Amino acid sequence: MSYKLAVWHSERAISDKEAADLFTRLYEQRKVPIEQHIDVYSFYNELSANYPEVDMVAEEDLDACPWACAHDRSGAHVIMSVMDDKSAEVVPMILKLADKHGLVCFEPQSNKVHLPSQLQSATTSSERGGTLFIVEMDGGQGKEYEVGFGERGAMSRNLKMAQVVGEDKLVDFLTGEIGLESAKVDSAINELKKNGKAAIRDVVLSDADLLILGLR
Repeated sequence: MSYKLAVWHSERAISDKEAADLFTRLYEQRKVPIEQHIDVYSFYNELSANYPEVDMVAEEDLDACPWACAHDRSGAHVIMSVMDDKSAEVVPMILKLADKHGLVCFEPQSNKVHLPSQLQSATTSSERGGTLFIVEMDGGQGKEYEVGFGERGAMSRNLKMAQVVGEDKLVDFLTGEIGLESAKVDSAINELKKNGKAAIRDVVLSDADLLILGLR
């Protein structure tokens, strides 16, 4: 048996429910964040310095290793499985390191999210309404698109964009990942074909959605 914990980078405070939803999507690998965050990298390095990953431990030292399996990680998250008999020692250290590096830590066993100090006083907003912007790029062999989410209804230069290759994948992204109605997606595709860009207004996404979709 093992005790799971997950840490990830977040710009905003999130609720237990949002954290549980994001953990499930990360754990089931429905979506893997493509961002690289130095705070996650620093957390992983310090964690590994104290407790190396299981595949880095010599066979004769495995009994002392706290990990049940290798970590599931990207540049934006780390999911760890701690052996039950080591959890009393390792879990508090993980919580302390997560706070030190400004990361959210989630315990799926209790559905409890631990916010780092700088986010604890922040107001948690479960959902955000705004406009989804889509721009067709010059992809050479095939069509490429950039998708961004703006809360003020205007496209700014520093808007974070997710890249999608191919019209079919764009449709899947809009309907499957974001959950838009087919009629809205069809209208946006037609607008893209005419103008090379499109805007879908009154889109509501949670902070967890924005993070996992690469739009925050």
